[in-house]
Amino acid sequence: MNGRSLRELQELLQSHLLTGDPRIVPHIVGTPRVNAPARLGIYSDAYRLRLLEALRVDFPALHTLAGDAEFERIGRAYLDAHPSGHFSIRYFGQHLAAFLQRDDRWRELPVFAEMAAFEWALGLSFDASDSPLIGVEDVAEIPPAAWAHMRLDLHPSLQRLDLLWNVPGLWKAIDEEQPPQAPVAAEAGDVVLQLLQPGDHIRKR
Repeated sequence: MNGRSLRELQELLQSHLLTGDPRIVPHIVGTPRVNAPARLGIYSDAYRLRLLEALRVDFPALHTLAGDAEFERIGRAYLDAHPSGHFSIRYFGQHLAAFLQRDDRWRELPVFAEMAAFEWALGLSFDASDSPLIGVEDVAEIPPAAWAHMRLDLHPSLQRLDLLWNVPGLWKAIDEEQPPQAPVAAEAGDVVLQLLQPGDHIRKR
């Protein structure tokens, strides 16, 4: 292993996958049919394809809205700008909305960034931790004198988005496999969306 520890080799391989760092190449054994760079290329391509697949899973409506070719273009550009930095692939797409919002290639299509933000918020809502809930009946049983000293906390699944496009309607139509709607801009500040898991209200603290 040319004096390299296993940890060092792993870090070199990771650096190659993330940045194309060539220092791992001398440590890869080639074969008569496939040399070392080609073997690394196969592994690198598989790694990138897996990340693109993760984006398609997390952003299905954006994928439909953009189309196959454009979504892949977005995904590959995002991967170059934001290499995976978390041990879980679940969080790979966390910067996609901000990326689409600022990148010159898609900044003029703000509905893309809003759809990405909407779908990411949906994912966070469904992944949120469980927490005790209170309903209308629980609130009715609280003595009036107790209200002055109470503190209510919102459920962890609550997400708020201020949207300027008809993203919820677009997402619903795509999710239900209905005929696609056209993106429509709303008046500034007109749409305020709160996302909760089904049945979630306010939780006790």
